[in-house]
Amino acid sequence: MSALVGVLAALVSVEKVSLAPPGLAPRAVATAAATTQALVDAPSSILLDLRQDTYSFQSYSNRALLLGNMIASAPVRQYIAAQVGVPATSLEITTPATPQEPLPRVDSGHPRRATDILRLDATYRLSVIADPTVPILDINSEAPTVTGAVKVANAAIAGLKSYLAQIAGAERVPTASRVRVTQLGAAQGGVVNPAVNMQLIPLVFALAFGLAAASLLLLEKLRRAWGSSADGSSPAPGALG
Repeated sequence: MSALVGVLAALVSVEKVSLAPPGLAPRAVATAAATTQALVDAPSSILLDLRQDTYSFQSYSNRALLLGNMIASAPVRQYIAAQVGVPATSLEITTPATPQEPLPRVDSGHPRRATDILRLDATYRLSVIADPTVPILDINSEAPTVTGAVKVANAAIAGLKSYLAQIAGAERVPTASRVRVTQLGAAQGGVVNPAVNMQLIPLVFALAFGLAAASLLLLEKLRRAWGSSADGSSPAPGALG
């Protein structure tokens, strides 16, 4: 019985069991990650203009920090979620640190609950890091699949560009005066822990087997103790442990 409980627990840890209709579907246990970069520049690139000094770079580095924090805004978050095909509440975004706030802020888009641990396989994470010396944003993402992680990273930059274009259009900012965000290559991703299933199965089996065996032994001792009490005789030595 304990072995059966261990096998079932190990199976549920890596497979989603469906009763109607009956079937099994792989559970997203592994974690995939992807990364890309974005350059914040002027329409006439300051990087290619030798007449630009270091103060220009610092100015655009500060602007990149601001744009990195805008990725956590509701319009960009909704854009990313729509591209990935998940609710916006499943997207957790960590924005860049600032000199006034040296620790990055985590904005999950919804209040934390104890039940969130039950939906970890549906969580998508996005981390935005602003380079303090050059106007470049590092975009790092995590998702249950490589495809999902790549989509999150690419959509973060695409969503930021779309949002900036909307604001600039509403404010009638001339095209020649708009900030330019350029993605430095498509996001590249891979599985972080490919062997997690093989590590999780024996661990879950051992834990479930041990708990089931201990529970059965305890129930057997209680049953014998109750049986002895019902017969009016004293419990056998060691019956109560």
